[in-house]
Amino acid sequence: MKNFLLLLCVIASVAATPNPLKPELLAAKASSSLTPAFQNLHLHKQGRGVKLQWTINEASAVTSFTIESTYEDPGDIYSNWTVKMNIPSDNKRINMCSDVQNIYQGQVYYRITAHTTGGDIVSEPIPLFID
Repeated sequence: MKNFLLLLCVIASVAATPNPLKPELLAAKASSSLTPAFQNLHLHKQGRGVKLQWTINEASAVTSFTIESTYEDPGDIYSNWTVKMNIPSDNKRINMCSDVQNIYQGQVYYRITAHTTGGDIVSEPIPLFID
């Protein structure tokens, strides 16, 4: 009798447990919920211009990038950010571009905006001091 009750409890607990998702479904669900984030932002002076390089973790979610710069305080909401270029995404994690326009002496800040279907992700301002 005890064995029968034990067997009945085991069968009931297995029947009440929901079926786990297949690994393929778990991977698809996890990848669709991730939002892109910037990693390894880097820039350096190259001739009279600047070369920018950045890595983004979810490149497939990005449709395009906008590169902007300012000589003003990047934390001030009234700072004038100049759009340098718009770049379509090629779904690569590592991206780069060159701003070949002459840059002036002093502190210049660049920022990169990743445009996605779920909204825009803006990078932290990247400072560069020009002698």
